[in-house]
Amino acid sequence: MTRLEKLEQHWNELVGKPRSKEEIEESLLLAQELSLEYAKEYSSMIVELANKNIIISDVYDLVNTAESYPDAIPILIKYLTKVNHDKNKEGIVRALAVKEARGKASPILIEVQ
Repeated sequence: MTRLEKLEQHWNELVGKPRSKEEIEESLLLAQELSLEYAKEYSSMIVELANKNIIISDVYDLVNTAESYPDAIPILIKYLTKVNHDKNKEGIVRALAVKEARGKASPILIEVQ
């Protein structure tokens, strides 16, 4: 079992319980740790985006922004096939659900499906 799988398993155990103050604090720390583990898979994507002046710490930063990011589309397409974790794929797919990606992302989205 990988470190990420162990963290996810522990997360699922915590979420299903009644919550004490300690469990809430532990779940917050665990959520941060999970985010860091997920980000390891696409850390080079973050660097490539930064080279285009698109500064993010998490792929969901793009999903949640109101700004357009046309320069990020080719990079997101490139990394969609490189990430393995479903949460990371979901984030990239959601980030590609913008008008700037129309026609560019469709083939890879169909392939990755």
